[in-house]
Amino acid sequence: MSGKRSVPPGIALIIPSYNPDDRLYGIVRALAELEAEKIVVVNDGSNAIYNGLFSEVEKIDGVILLHHEANLGKGAAIKTGMRYCLENLEGLRGVITVDGDGHHRPEDVVACAQKLQASGQVILGQRGRKDRTLSKRGRFGNRLISMALSFVCDFDIPDPMTGLRGIPTRYLPTFLETKGNAYDFETNMILDLKRHGIPFRTFQIVGEYYADGSISHYRPLRDTAQITAELLRFFGQQFKYLGSSLACYTAEYILFHLFLSYLPMIGVTLSNYICRLFSGTANFLINKNIVFEMRKNNLRTIFKYIAVVFLVMLLSTELIVLINLIFHTEDNTVAKFIKIPVDTFMFFFGYYLQKKWVFRD
Repeated sequence: MSGKRSVPPGIALIIPSYNPDDRLYGIVRALAELEAEKIVVVNDGSNAIYNGLFSEVEKIDGVILLHHEANLGKGAAIKTGMRYCLENLEGLRGVITVDGDGHHRPEDVVACAQKLQASGQVILGQRGRKDRTLSKRGRFGNRLISMALSFVCDFDIPDPMTGLRGIPTRYLPTFLETKGNAYDFETNMILDLKRHGIPFRTFQIVGEYYADGSISHYRPLRDTAQITAELLRFFGQQFKYLGSSLACYTAEYILFHLFLSYLPMIGVTLSNYICRLFSGTANFLINKNIVFEMRKNNLRTIFKYIAVVFLVMLLSTELIVLINLIFHTEDNTVAKFIKIPVDTFMFFFGYYLQKKWVFRD
């Protein structure tokens, strides 16, 4: 049966499960019939009454059943599956994570596996933003996290909580180090795509709908709080960028005042250029080594940054000079105080250029 309608060889499936219903058996059986060589089912500390169901699942060809003594969370179960595959399966080309509640269609799992094999990239199956197989609570959470990821990572991922993901073998060690053991693990995986520059692709899937609702174990308050905490933690880079800019600008502003107060013969223009060059150099070194942690020297990045610094410096200086001429005073009082609002505007302009152009990679 091998072909477009079967799971390619070398692709293992990982199914985390906690207190499942009969849909677990159904999805595992369906995937086994699609020639999945290895299906790693992780019993994440389910109650003893589910032992019979797991025993039936284990009898299906190709199934490897792993156990947690206690419920550790979906993320922990996925990591257990990934670790087992990496350490025990020869010729492994990648893994596909699949939810055990039956909401992923077998044909979408096969499509995910084939796209993983063809591209060698991380694959994310995406339900539409209005997919009715998601509860209202789930759609709201998805949209909220999607907007946050768009702002933080510039990723347009409408379904960031998707459980259908394809991961090439070479990225498994990276994701085994991803923080989080519950649903926050899935969010952190996407953040790690950004942190490590891992290429990924998305494709459209259709969720299976069940009239009796979902058996999701998502805890709205606790799990949402964990996911939010990880997003805020990722903002550490943005906070460092802001801190770097404020520190350098404070030094620049103090120097600017000193020049105009004790070396007025230099003039507003030259004083601002000197101070801007000083703060720009310091800001680049801090951004490169601390904010963006770029260890390699990249001349293209340096030249881009210099171009942005000169553009911002030119615009800032000319605006200050122009406003100072319009409201001219003998001791350059206007120039001293107009610098803050002018440079506040230039800060956002410079940040946009650095984010979208200088440090885009």
